[in-house]
Parts: sequence; structure tokens; C-alpha cells
Amino acid sequence: MSPSNAAIERGHGRINRWTTWAATVDDSLGLPYAARLAVIRRDVADLAGSPRSKEVVMMITSRAHLSAAEISAHTRAHWGIENLEHRSRDTVWLEDDQQAYLGHGPRVLATLRNLALGLFSIHGISKIKETVQAIGRNPLRALPLMTQSHTEPSATRL
Repeated sequence: MSPSNAAIERGHGRINRWTTWAATVDDSLGLPYAARLAVIRRDVADLAGSPRSKEVVMMITSRAHLSAAEISAHTRAHWGIENLEHRSRDTVWLEDDQQAYLGHGPRVLATLRNLALGLFSIHGISKIKETVQAIGRNPLRALPLMTQSHTEPSATRL
């Protein structure tokens, strides 16, 4: 695979290095809509340069025109969006520490968390943790969020 693209980022007490390789898909693979294959390797080191972790992702896309640099930029932007969404779910509800693994439990809990985040967004609430804590102290505070139509951000008070 070639050509490759490399990006380095320093922050949050670590050094991230993303290396991306891309190649055109050969028709003999039997993947009718696949046009490009890519591999992204992310190496994480502490600020002194000592290795901490390595992650390898393999991707297939139907977009034939994408270069390794474009695939890298698009994927990193997508991961950034997912990390922003996941951050609130993990810091407020400690989703990564949950022990619900059986049956439909994990999906139901994720759906309820998404519903709460959607209601907060509709009502212009940006202080998610404080709002969840306020509702936890008095669950009746959630009723206006579930029963009122969209209001201006300043009109919804918990």
C-alpha cells in the first residue's frame, strides 16, 4: 500500500502519531462497490516518547478519489465527533464502567441516555452533568423536558 500519510499531535499528556496507507481495490477481491482500501495505525506515546499503545484500523471505501491524507483527515474528524459524544455519556453516566451485559440491557440504557441527551439539546441545555444531577435530586424536574414543546434556552430552568 502506498502512498502514506503521517500526522503527529501533542496534547492531553501524550503524543499521537497517525500513519495512513491507501491502495486501489483490485477487482479480483469480489467487493463490487469497494474502490479504496486503507490502513490507519495510531501509536500513542507519553510526552517523553515512551510507547503506550498501538491501534490498527482497516477500512474500505467506495470513494476512489480519496488520498491517504484525505482518508486520514476524514477518519480523525469522525473519531473526534464520536469522542465528543462519548465524553458526555461517559463522564455523566460512567458508561464505560457499566456492568449491564445481558439481553437487551445495554441497548436499552444507551437508548435512554440518547433520549436524555436529545431532550437536553432540544431545550438548549448545555450543562448536562449539572442537569442530570438536578434531576437526580428531584425526578419531577424531568417532566417539563418531556412534556413541553421546544422552548428557548433561557426558558427551561431546572
